[in-house]
Amino acid sequence: MNNMRFRVRGVTLPEVLLGVSVLGFVMLGALLALIGTLGGWAVGQARIQAEVETQRALRRITDTLQEAMWAQVDADGYGITYRLPQRDANGNIAYPLTWDGIDRRIEIDGTDLRICDDGGCTTILTNVTTVDPNNPSSGNYLMFVAPAGATVRQVTVQIVVKRSVRDDRSVWTRARESVRLRNVPQLF
Repeated sequence: MNNMRFRVRGVTLPEVLLGVSVLGFVMLGALLALIGTLGGWAVGQARIQAEVETQRALRRITDTLQEAMWAQVDADGYGITYRLPQRDANGNIAYPLTWDGIDRRIEIDGTDLRICDDGGCTTILTNVTTVDPNNPSSGNYLMFVAPAGATVRQVTVQIVVKRSVRDDRSVWTRARESVRLRNVPQLF
């Protein structure tokens, strides 16, 4: 038998340090990529949540104002008073159109958007802002706008919401829709 000697060689300290350093840089890069991805995910989630909440509030306002028989926008554009028609026992609008006797309002109170009636006020959206995010120096935008005239038949509603994601980041969402009042007595 041939007497061969196998030499077992270990890893030297500089090779171990080099390997650990390379592994550390790879792990650091992966960690930074993960942190960046999570930050982007948080911004995306906040934007989606704000968009859904804003659209839900706009839909509620639109559905409410479409049934109105009279509306008056505040001079500053941040509130609207409206009246709904009387309903019969089945919840259907009663004809001939008559007012149900309750003045209702949709208004902004601080950063809350509320619907108010004789039973009190309900907040339907928070973090509403009155400043145009594209041009903050230009001043405030009007939330409710009605064409000039004695009878309001249409109202444009615009809602802007600002959500803070982290201390240094915010997302904005905006929704706008023109609403036709369907039950204006002068139209019948």
